[in-house]
Amino acid sequence: MFPSDLGLIDANGLIQALNQMGGIGDFNDRDLARFQKALTSTSGYTGYNLEKTVKRFLPAYTVLCNRVARDNAPVGLMAGPQAHYKAQLGYSGFDFGAAMGTAFGANGSDGNPSATDIGPDYKSQSIHGSVQLEAIDFARQFDDPLQQQSLFNLTALMRIEELLVAGGNEFIISTPAPTGSGAGTGTTFHSGTWTVKVTALTEEGTLRNQTGAYVPVVGKAAGETVPGTASIVLGSNQLYLDVKWPVIKGALGYKVYCSAAYSDSTDVYLLDPATELAYKDGGTIHTSFAGQKYVGVNHVRIIAPPAGTQGVPTLDGSANANQFEGYWAWCTKTTMYGVDLSGAGQRVFTDMDGAAFTSEDGGLVEINDALQKLALLYHTAPTAMVGSPQTIRAITNKIVHNNNVSMMLVGNQGGNLQQQNKFIGGIMVGGYTNTFAQHYGMSPLIDIIAHPYIPDGNLMLLSETLPPDTYRNANDGRCFALDVLRPYNYFPLASVDRNVNFDMWFLETLKCMYPTAQAAIAGIRVE
Repeated sequence: MFPSDLGLIDANGLIQALNQMGGIGDFNDRDLARFQKALTSTSGYTGYNLEKTVKRFLPAYTVLCNRVARDNAPVGLMAGPQAHYKAQLGYSGFDFGAAMGTAFGANGSDGNPSATDIGPDYKSQSIHGSVQLEAIDFARQFDDPLQQQSLFNLTALMRIEELLVAGGNEFIISTPAPTGSGAGTGTTFHSGTWTVKVTALTEEGTLRNQTGAYVPVVGKAAGETVPGTASIVLGSNQLYLDVKWPVIKGALGYKVYCSAAYSDSTDVYLLDPATELAYKDGGTIHTSFAGQKYVGVNHVRIIAPPAGTQGVPTLDGSANANQFEGYWAWCTKTTMYGVDLSGAGQRVFTDMDGAAFTSEDGGLVEINDALQKLALLYHTAPTAMVGSPQTIRAITNKIVHNNNVSMMLVGNQGGNLQQQNKFIGGIMVGGYTNTFAQHYGMSPLIDIIAHPYIPDGNLMLLSETLPPDTYRNANDGRCFALDVLRPYNYFPLASVDRNVNFDMWFLETLKCMYPTAQAAIAGIRVE
C-alpha cells in the first residue's frame, strides 16, 4: 500500500473501492491480473479511466440549416428524382401605366398570370463507417467504438449539409475573362508578352485550395473552371501587372496563374496570394488560411512571377452532379435547373471590382444600394446577411468608424464590485437596419451571420421569408425550403470480414421559391 498521507491506493484497493460502489458488480471478478491486462493499449483506447475516454470535439456550424424550413417530399404518383414546384415570379410584363384608369362600362387591361416550373434535383450524401469487431471487444467497459464512429459520421454529415446549403454547385459556371496591363517603375516584369490565366472556384474548389494547391487529376481540378487568358504586352520593363475580370456568378473564389518568364505562354503557373499577389492598390493580401491559394477579389496586382510550377487545369471541374444548388447559386445565377430566370426581373448583384465597402451616413453604400433595389423592384427585404468572419469584420469596422461608436464604461452594476470601472472592448454589429422596410409588416432589422464556410469577399443578402404586408396573397411566405426525401438515416451494409459496415446518409434538395428576392455582393476587399 502507498502511504496513507498521499491519498493513494494500489490496484487492489481501487478494485475494492469500485466493488463497493452502488450499482456496480464485481469489477473484473476481483482479479488483479485482469485489471492489469486492461491497462494495455488496444485500438487507441488505453487503460481504464473513470471518465469517458473519447471526447468528441467535432465542430459543425449549422446556422443556415437550423433556419431553413424542411418539407417532406411527395410520395406516390408525385414522387420522382426532382422536387417540382411552380412559382409566379412577378407580373410577367403587365403594364401598370396603361392599366391606370378604366372607362365606365369598359373592361380593364387583361391579366396574364404565368407560373414557372422549377425542379431541383434530389441529391444523396453519405459517410461510410466501418468498425472492427476486435475493437468493440477490446474497448468493452471502456468505450463504444461503434457509437464513436456513428457520431463522427453524423456530425460530419451535418457539416456537409451546411456546406451544400451555403454553397453547393451542381452546374458549370462561367470562365473568367481577365484583362491586364503593366504599371510602375521597376524591372520585375521584363518587356515582352506575359500570359495571365484566371480560374473561378466553387465552394468545393475553395475547400480544396484552402491550405494548399489542389493538383488537377487528368487535367481536371474539382471545383475549378478552365482558365480565361489575358496576354499582356509590355513595351518596357514594369514593376507589376494589373489584372482584373468581372465577377463570375456562382463563383466564391479565384486562382491566378502567370507565365514564368516573358514571351513564355507554355510555362504558366499558379501564383501564391501571400507573396506574389497584392490588392489592386498594392496592399498586402492576408488570407484567412495558411497556405490558401485563392483570392476573393477580382482585381489584383501580380507583384512577382510564379516561384512554383503548379499548372492550370485543362478540363472544367466546376460542375458536380452530386451536389444541389445552394444559397450562393440562388443568389447569383440567372439560369437554375434549365430555367432562365432573367424574365422574372434583374438580379440584384454587385461587382465590387476588388474594392472595399464604402461608408455613408446611413451605413454602407453597397449594402444600402442592394436593399434599395430589392425594395424598389420587388418590395421585399432580406432577413439575413451572410458572409465570412473576415467579411463581417470589415462591415463592423466600417460601421463603427462611420458612426464613431464609443467604448462603454461599466459602473457598479447591481452591487457587483468586480465589474466596477471596467471598459468593455470589442463591438458586435448584430444586425443591419433596412431603411426601406419600415412598413413591410416585418422587422427592418437584418440578422448578420459570420459564417465560417463562406469564403472571404462574398456577402449574401437572403430573403428567407416574404414581408406579409407586400405579399398578402403569396400562398407560401417562405423563400427557401429543404425538400427531404430521406432524412438522416443509418443504413447497415453487408460485411465480408470482421467489420461492422454502415452508411450514414440523407437524400434532399434545396428549393428557392423566389430567386429574384435574393441578392449578393462579390469581389469585396475585406481586411
